Amino acid sequence: MPAAKQVSSLTGKRRGRPENVQETARRVAMLGRVQAGEISNAEAAKELGISYTAWSGCKANYGKRNGVVVAEPRKVGTRAKAIVPAPTSDLRELVARFEVLERFGIELKARLRGLVRFVEKRAPR
Repeated sequence: MPAAKQVSSLTGKRRGRPENVQETARRVAMLGRVQAGEISNAEAAKELGISYTAWSGCKANYGKRNGVVVAEPRKVGTRAKAIVPAPTSDLRELVARFEVLERFGIELKARLRGLVRFVEKRAPR
């Protein structure tokens, strides 16, 4: 029995399942929306009906195949921007922030010591 013919990669034909052109176009369009910041990666995966891991794989494979470096999208609707203060280049502002934090730490320690004393007095032994 003769051996099965293997398709050479030099012929340009891929082995395995043929590519689904419509699905690829749909995912590329979704990737464009993610890169534009319209939706998050999780929302894109949900809209496509695939898992987040599968979506990450699609993005990575698309980038590898097409030689495209996929930039990290900006986060949509996160609270991180509100919590983290904007970086400052002014040394005075940094020192002032440090002093405020230091005073807060001292006050917090004093309040905790008072709370411990209160609990020790009131707690039954």
